[in-house]
Amino acid sequence: MPDNGGGSEEPTTSPENPDTEENTTEETTSENPEEETSSSETTTDSEPTESEETTTEDTDEPTPGKTTDVVPNPDPTPTTEKQEKDLNPKIETEASFDGDKQQVVAGATVKDKVHYEGLVQGKKYTLKAELRNKAADENDEHAILGTGSETFEAEGESGDVEVEIDVDKPLEKPVAAAVAFEKLYSHEVDENGNDAPNDSEDGNLIETHEDIDDEAQTVKTKWNPEIRTEAKIKDGNRVEKGATVIDTVAYKDLVPGKKYTLKAKLISKKDGETVLGEGSEELVPEESAGKKDVEITVNDKADPAVDAAVAFEKLVSTEVDKHGNETTGSTDENEIATHEDIDDEKQTVNTKWTPSIKTNADFDNAKQVKAGVTVKDTVEYTDLVPGKEYTLKAELHNKAENDKGEHEVVGKGDVTFTPEKSAGEQVVDIKVNDDVEGVIKAAVAFEDLYSKQVDENGKETPNSDEEKKITDHRDINDGKQTVTIQDGAIHRHQG
Repeated sequence: MPDNGGGSEEPTTSPENPDTEENTTEETTSENPEEETSSSETTTDSEPTESEETTTEDTDEPTPGKTTDVVPNPDPTPTTEKQEKDLNPKIETEASFDGDKQQVVAGATVKDKVHYEGLVQGKKYTLKAELRNKAADENDEHAILGTGSETFEAEGESGDVEVEIDVDKPLEKPVAAAVAFEKLYSHEVDENGNDAPNDSEDGNLIETHEDIDDEAQTVKTKWNPEIRTEAKIKDGNRVEKGATVIDTVAYKDLVPGKKYTLKAKLISKKDGETVLGEGSEELVPEESAGKKDVEITVNDKADPAVDAAVAFEKLVSTEVDKHGNETTGSTDENEIATHEDIDDEKQTVNTKWTPSIKTNADFDNAKQVKAGVTVKDTVEYTDLVPGKEYTLKAELHNKAENDKGEHEVVGKGDVTFTPEKSAGEQVVDIKVNDDVEGVIKAAVAFEDLYSKQVDENGKETPNSDEEKKITDHRDINDGKQTVTIQDGAIHRHQG
């Protein structure tokens, strides 16, 4: 064995088995490393030096050994920079309507709930949101419909924050759907979580979430489709065979870009059942609200003309249901809305009656105009309302004036009738007064037409007992209204 330089014997302990020898002194290594070798060579009879650690028997403080663990000092708290190097900021959103208005239209508010991950606790961030039209315009861009922002302090690495987006006032008509886009900024840290003061308007861009196809980011208008109509006769003023009725349908809350069909029927107002004509038009609205004309051709059930008819409408689609949900691939017609009100004046077209009468007066088995004779007055009428009751009142006037310059009434007659058609004939018997003296050379029939059920325009006047004058025919010089006696024979003037 080579000399160890100290002349002492070999140590009684060995690195391989430091505890095999009895009564050896355990050494400290952490506080006095330079004396470790000499301590380890001390014999069992040696006294410890001042520089040596005391044994466990000599002190109350334990020394590191096999039975005592050394507790390491904790690592110092990392800086923001160190802490955030492993962070990966993310944001996810869920958009919904806030309040009763459930349409993407002016006045509505969208609540955008944003969940974040990987932010630095205690740092301030700003979420900026945009509401984009899901449908692209002609430039393939998605128009901004509203904006909102919210500044917050991250309470932890992850959390939630809400941003309110008010739909802009110019959007007066609803769009089908809109998508919330979000950008996250900070003036205090960058996207890696490092301290990075930035006094620019937005600050440092941390993360974005902009996916036009993300359902969670999307709000969809809840449609409540309605239709209302205004009908009018295209040419003329009569609801009769061959006439055309234009039914202008105003609609709202349809889904832009989807195909609809308007189906119209013209219903007789008299019975509320008879179909007087039909028409239909396809419609692909560019906006949710608008107007569409439907033409209805009146059929032969309105021959002769009817007094009034009402346009009934039904809106159907195979592409969407009444809530605006797509039914792609379906061939079934979904009923979207109807407007069928027999008493709706705007849906009603009325024949504009211009009633007129003219007469042919003749004797009934008589040869002279004298007391007790009957004159038959055949009245031709046009534009009366079929099914309504009228009264013809006739007077026979002496064509010669009396000393007061008047054409004296020498006979009267009347008849009440209900025309089946708007044009026809009705005979009125006029009996010459019993007090007429002698023979009247010439007499002229005057007629007045009245009704309690309609007025002169053919408009109904229900629950009225008042007779309303419809028209008259009074012409003292009308030859067809005149009966005369010439050369002892009775004649009817021809004009």
